[in-house]
Amino acid sequence: MSDKKAPPELANHIDCTPRPGYCSHLGVLQGCMDRLGVDVDPAWLYGVTGYAFMINIPRGVCCSGPQAWDWHRICDRTPNVGIDTSQYVLSNKKLPDFAAKKERAIALTREQFAAGVPLYGVEFGYPEFYMINGTSDEGFTFVHKYGHANTYRTWKDFGMMDVGILFVCAVRKSTGKADDRKAIADALDFALAVGHAAPGYVGTENPGLSAYDAWVAGLADSAALREGPWNHPDGTTYNAGAWHDCRTRAEQFLRMCPAKLGGKLKAEFAQAADQYAKVAAALGQVHALYPYGMGPELPAPEVVNKAATHLRAARDAGSKGLDMLAGIRKAL
Repeated sequence: MSDKKAPPELANHIDCTPRPGYCSHLGVLQGCMDRLGVDVDPAWLYGVTGYAFMINIPRGVCCSGPQAWDWHRICDRTPNVGIDTSQYVLSNKKLPDFAAKKERAIALTREQFAAGVPLYGVEFGYPEFYMINGTSDEGFTFVHKYGHANTYRTWKDFGMMDVGILFVCAVRKSTGKADDRKAIADALDFALAVGHAAPGYVGTENPGLSAYDAWVAGLADSAALREGPWNHPDGTTYNAGAWHDCRTRAEQFLRMCPAKLGGKLKAEFAQAADQYAKVAAALGQVHALYPYGMGPELPAPEVVNKAATHLRAARDAGSKGLDMLAGIRKAL
């Protein structure tokens, strides 16, 4: 679908660099923030947006877990980190409004980029997030966290790659001052909501604590493996890495919170952080059992059993952590 010809002379270009990490959404968002001069610790960004507490495991433990949910909902909380992401276009090539949304997306990109506003989007190649770093009458270039810099697409490619997601978002500084107490309260509200959510919450298949049981069931599901190359065990590799990253940031975020609140609830936040450290450690063990480059066949039963044990430990620690977050939220 992509136009492979060399890009024409770009009318506009900026130098931009996404932050590294499993979560390409926050990597490119923080790249936009760097461009704006908004300095925020990555752990604070993960926590405040809610990514630190997110988990979603689709059927078959598909690699799409970290992306297959209503991630645009984080735009509701980005003012808490000093930026405004309310101006975006989201659609899918299967929807009846796609053609109109595509025209809006192209116009938004060209106009805002020409005005010096950093933008990011989804699925200019794979179903990942990218920063736009150049535009012309014919198309645009983008950069990815893995170093795919200055890749060219024509405007007709918008929303036509892979799954067919159309998303582009302009990032600006917020006009108001971020309130740290509100940021923490909003983050905990999301953590509690997604942690105890039923399937379907923010577009998920198996969110929160239920994700771990679905994951354990998927470890030995050879039928799901035959349905697609992106399912387990490759899916376990990717999901374990992504959610380990998120829970590591959750621990860091929670340890940052007392200082933001003038020293209040220090012991309570530390106890909750300890539980999320256990979740991160358990998911790290799963990732070690399912490293990148492993074969497509299901691993030996002993590997499956070890992974299941670690996932149950992650679920139990996560449950205790949520109980502690509920107590902290009431105290706030």
